[in-house]
Amino acid sequence: ELVCQGTSMDALDVELLDVVFSNLSAAHLCNARLVRSSWNALITSDGKHDSFCWRVLARRDYGVVEEKPVHVSWFEYYKILASYAWCAETRHPQIVLSEHNKKASYGVASAQVAPAISAGVKLVKTNYAVRPGLSYFEITTHHITSATSEHGFGLGNERLHESYGYHVDNNGYGWYSNGSCFIRGANITHTTLSSSKGVTVSVPSWNTGARTGMYIHWDPTRSTQSWVRWFLNGKEVMCKVPLVVTSDLESPSTSTKTAKTLPPGSRSKFMQQVVAAAKDGTASASASASASVGQLYVSLLMNTEWVAELKYHGSRLPDGYIECDLVSLDDPTTWENKGAY
Repeated sequence: ELVCQGTSMDALDVELLDVVFSNLSAAHLCNARLVRSSWNALITSDGKHDSFCWRVLARRDYGVVEEKPVHVSWFEYYKILASYAWCAETRHPQIVLSEHNKKASYGVASAQVAPAISAGVKLVKTNYAVRPGLSYFEITTHHITSATSEHGFGLGNERLHESYGYHVDNNGYGWYSNGSCFIRGANITHTTLSSSKGVTVSVPSWNTGARTGMYIHWDPTRSTQSWVRWFLNGKEVMCKVPLVVTSDLESPSTSTKTAKTLPPGSRSKFMQQVVAAAKDGTASASASASASVGQLYVSLLMNTEWVAELKYHGSRLPDGYIECDLVSLDDPTTWENKGAY
């Protein structure tokens, strides 16, 4: 109704009009851009004004309470939040993406295409790295051949590769459908990783119909503030795992596995967005520092037949999800000394 009354709203100043727009949905805001050029300039944060309405929507739709990255408008930042999907450019060519790249399918026939399957698992990662702060990512498994197959869901940096899964060289954290979980190459069910209270971590398996999630707090400056918690069908499971902050440019570990070489110019697409949106054409010192810190991407390691759909919920857990007071593991960088590898 407000959009249809464009003439009567012309008398409103920019600040008040921005408040009015903040009550609309993202879809209605996009439609309102077509009404008047002045509305389009305001809604898209054109010029000097950074639209308040998109900051409100970022909080309402994705739970964003922290500040956005520097030199990115709230409009651009909201687009990033809404655009988390599987990356078509870096996926294995046998993985088929659909539903605006939210759904990944491997080894499953469609009406148009026969399934392409070859030996080994296939990798697909998100188009953006996990943003600083809180994030909840969840996949819904629409089809899977068997829970006993090694279908992996987890985190890893740009070195993540099909050859060796979630490993120390790619700062990997992965939960597999067969009921195993590897943190930087170590199985968390290893007895030496139990808490000081002697609690043994139990890792559930998952199958067709399962909703598998990761609740992440990522601080790219401090490992002590970064962690991942795991959810299955709306309930917290397993344990809380500290995330290790590493540099994308650091030397690979002394592991017998060799990390895949990063392609030239490879870096977080999230930080590319930051730099590209810089008003003066250069990134700030804080943005440059963040770009040099290792990023983490949500990923799938797909084996045989699997169809999984990604949903990003923002900073909050979905309503009704159950949080549990589960064991928190020690810093993974200390595990090698415990014989966990």
